[in-house]
Amino acid sequence: MLEKKGTYALLDKYNFIYEVYDHPAVNSIEELDTLNIPYKKQIAKNLFLSDDRKNDYFLVTVPGHKTVNLKILRAKINSRRLCLASEQELWKMLLLKRGCVTPVGILNNTRKNGRGRI
Repeated sequence: MLEKKGTYALLDKYNFIYEVYDHPAVNSIEELDTLNIPYKKQIAKNLFLSDDRKNDYFLVTVPGHKTVNLKILRAKINSRRLCLASEQELWKMLLLKRGCVTPVGILNNTRKNGRGRI
């Protein structure tokens, strides 16, 4: 599992410029809006989705206040019907908890059985 220190080391290794702002886990952008977060226009929303047969998983990152139409997304990525993956699937696949989904979490998928789309 790629922990916080490992994530920072990876970002540093590839010379990414970043700032860290720790905040509690949130389950919605509305919940995040109640926090005093800098750079609110740069907030992203991360969705961990599965198809209706639980065969394919997708980690999707979009601008924070953008609404995701799952029917349109499904067509764009050539998938079966999509829904949010369960908390159990999120933990099993990416070792992440609900409210803590991050694009870097895809690196925890040692099974390599999902597709990441940003």
